[in-house]
Formats: sequence, structure tokens, C-alpha cells
Amino acid sequence: MLRDVQGYCKNRDGESFSKFELEDNRFSEVMQKIDNKVENKLCGRKMTYCFKDVYNGMTGDKNQVYTRALHAEENAFLQISKYGGSPVMGGNLFTTASPCELCAKKAYQLGIKNIYYINPYPGISYTHILSFGKKNNPCMNLFFGAIGQTYLELYEPRIAVKDELELLTEESIKKIAQGEEQEQTVEYGDIEYESVCIDFQFANNRSEIECYRSVEAKILAEELCDVKKSIVWTGSSYDGTELVPEESDEDIRIEQTTDFLPYTYTIKADRKQDNKLKYKVVTKVKDEKQVMSPYLAHKVRNKTRYLELKISSKHTNDIFENVTYNVYADLEMKTLIESKELEIKDVNDVYVAEVKIDSPNVNYTYAINWKFKKNSLEKFLL
Repeated sequence: MLRDVQGYCKNRDGESFSKFELEDNRFSEVMQKIDNKVENKLCGRKMTYCFKDVYNGMTGDKNQVYTRALHAEENAFLQISKYGGSPVMGGNLFTTASPCELCAKKAYQLGIKNIYYINPYPGISYTHILSFGKKNNPCMNLFFGAIGQTYLELYEPRIAVKDELELLTEESIKKIAQGEEQEQTVEYGDIEYESVCIDFQFANNRSEIECYRSVEAKILAEELCDVKKSIVWTGSSYDGTELVPEESDEDIRIEQTTDFLPYTYTIKADRKQDNKLKYKVVTKVKDEKQVMSPYLAHKVRNKTRYLELKISSKHTNDIFENVTYNVYADLEMKTLIESKELEIKDVNDVYVAEVKIDSPNVNYTYAINWKFKKNSLEKFLL
């Protein structure tokens, strides 16, 4: 059963909704707010929702434990325990996608011998859990044959129902629960970027990082006051984004909008149609725990004449290697259409890998990927 926002606001029956959902005042206020925002945009549809999205949005958590749903593998293990059947230890697990980290731990502890799957799960469940140690590791078997993913796609929706509804209404349930207005401050036709230059700089080690973003743009809208930007940082800590005044227009200000993922800041500048906009910001981040994903990506949402991506390291060539330039034909980085190696150059004792793109495609993602050198981690730990 798909529970929906309208059903909660109008019916509130105890069979469909939990005691918490019905009695928590803050939850009730958020659900009413969601209903008010989407009621005239659904074209007769119902706004289904995930409790986890609402609750995590309210609290700022990122936990999966709040949902009552089980993954298919978890459910299969528990049903066998509940009703009996063949022993699990030494058994075979058949699943569409290889197990996530949560299900992989259960399969490992239960002694599953073979795991057959069609699609690899995009995580670290195999390298971190299922292949750990030298004994009793499940054997991973990638299924191939006449069925495969093409067959499954006949029966799977192209996009999840809740994602389709958020696209239709242009409202994000989680962001509404966070208290943020969903309306974008900059639409596609509001601004044209003359140049966007991003320089991701490592200091003398791979832990302390500064990312500089230099922008020159032309305003196309009749009036534009705010340019809201977001940052997805996968490392240990985010220390904020600041304006570089000497390389920005004099009237520009910057406001930090959120201090949780995705981190956002807003460029404040009053501009009329055909006015120019120039600013430079620096984002300071840290990766003390060595957990960052090794890539720098830029999503092109507005017309852009020139894009430059650069990673650099001062005074040492012991941080990154195997640098590649990747182009994705979407904003989710799922459809890779181009990949090539980049040369690391020594420019005045700064080691640089960069790429320059004329007229990048709108709704494409351009990225630089790399691998961290092993000795960069050892040097830091010592």
C-alpha cells in the first residue's frame, strides 16, 4: 500500500499511520505544509511519501532505521526463521542487485555460500564485508543469460513513483521537512555563464583542501537578486564558503544557507537584465578520516560558454595519480559517454591536472576523477 500525504491530512486512520505519525505535532505540521505546497500541482494524483524522508528532514538525520520496511534479503532470512524451511547456512541467495552493506552483513553471518545477482550494488559491501577474511566468504556469481537486466526493465518503472511526483510538483518532501523553500532562485533562462572555473587545491597533504570557484556571468532575467549554490562534500568536515572580495564585484555578499548536506550558500547581488556578474568564492573542507570520494564534478544547469576544472597540489606530487576526465550525459552521473586520461603537470612547483571545455552541454555533468597515492595516506598517518 502506498500511503499518501492527502490521506494522512484528511483521514488519519490508525490502520495506515503509526501512533507517532498521528500524535507528533511537528510531524503533523510538516505533513500539512507538504499538502499545502503540492495540492494544486498533482493533476489528480496522490502524493506518496516515505516516512524516512520526512523524519530525516525534520531532524537532520541520515539514518535508514526509521523506516519499517525491510530489504528483500532481510525479509527472506526472517521468513525462513519464522516459518521454517531449508537451513540458511551453506545456502544460496538469489537477488536482483548484489546485497547492500546491511544485507551483506546478515548474509555473511548466516553463512550463505553463494550469492547470485544480476546488477552490482554501488557500494562497498563486497570489498568491505563479503570478501573480508579468508574463510567462509560467500561466492559472488554475476548472473548472465537470456533474461538479464533488459528483461527486468519490462516490469520496472523507469523512475520511482515518489521521484516522479517530485519532478511533477517541483517540490522535495525532504527539503520541505527541513524548512527550506524548494523554489529555485535561478531558472534555466535567468542567467548565462561566460565562464566557470573550479580549482580543487590540496595543501601539503590530502587532508586540508580549498576549492576556488570563479564565475563570470550575464543576467538574462529582468531582475536577479540571489544565486543559490549547493555543494555535496563526501569528506570529513565542511568549514564553510567565503567570498574572495578582491576578485568579486564590490556589491556582492555571501550568505551561508545550510550547514548540513547538501551544503548551500547564496550569492546576494542586485542585477538587472544584461548586467554582468563576477565573483569568486573559496570553500574550505577537511578529510581527516580519509573518506572522500576522489572526484570533482560540475553539473551544468544553465547555458555556459566556458568551463574549467582543475585539481592541484602544492609542493608535493605524492597525493593523486591516474587522473581521468569523465563526461556524463545526465546530472546523476549514471550515463558515462566519454573518459580519457589527464596529464599531471608541474607548474611552478604546483602539480596540476586540468581540463578546459568550450560550450559544455546543459544537463551534462563534467568530472575529474583520480586515485589517491598509497604513500599520501601513509605520510599523513605517520
